Amino acid sequence: APCSSRAWATMHAQAVETPERSAALLKMQKELQWAIELQPREVTAYLTNADSLTAILDVYKCHRSSFNAINVAIAWGRLGKARATDRERAKFFVEEERTLLRLLQHTEKAMSRLDARNIASACYGMARLRFEPASATMRLLGIEAMPRLSEFKPQELANTAWAFTT
Repeated sequence: APCSSRAWATMHAQAVETPERSAALLKMQKELQWAIELQPREVTAYLTNADSLTAILDVYKCHRSSFNAINVAIAWGRLGKARATDRERAKFFVEEERTLLRLLQHTEKAMSRLDARNIASACYGMARLRFEPASATMRLLGIEAMPRLSEFKPQELANTAWAFTT
C-alpha cells in the first residue's frame, strides 16, 4: 500500500515530473512506508505477500519492532516455503546471516508466547530453510513444545515431528 502521509502528497504535488525525480520520489515513498510502525496484522499481510527469501527478510528488517510472536513464526514458515535453489539459499545465508541470527534471537525471546500452531510453523519453516544455526533454536522450541503436546492438532504434530526428523 502506498504511503498516505500528507508530506508525501505535498512532495508529489510540487514535483516537476522527470523520470529521475519520479524515481527519487518513489524511492522516498517506499522508505517512508517502511519507516512507520505497523500493527501485527499489517506485518502478517506484508509477510504473506512477500514472495522470496529476500522479500520476507526485508519485512523483518524494516518492521522487526512491530513483530509479535505470531509474526516471528509466520516469518519462519514463509522462509521455509519460499522457492529457492540450493545455490540461491547458500548465497542468501551468506548475505543475510546477521539478520537471520537476529530473527533467531527474536524467536527465542518470543518462544513462551507461541501457541502450538506457531511452534509447528516455526519448526517446519526452520527445517525446510536448512539454516544450520537454527538447529539450536529448534531444540529450544522442542523443549517449549513438550509439556504442551496435548494442545497440538494432528497436522501441527506431524509438521513438528517432520521438522525434528529432517
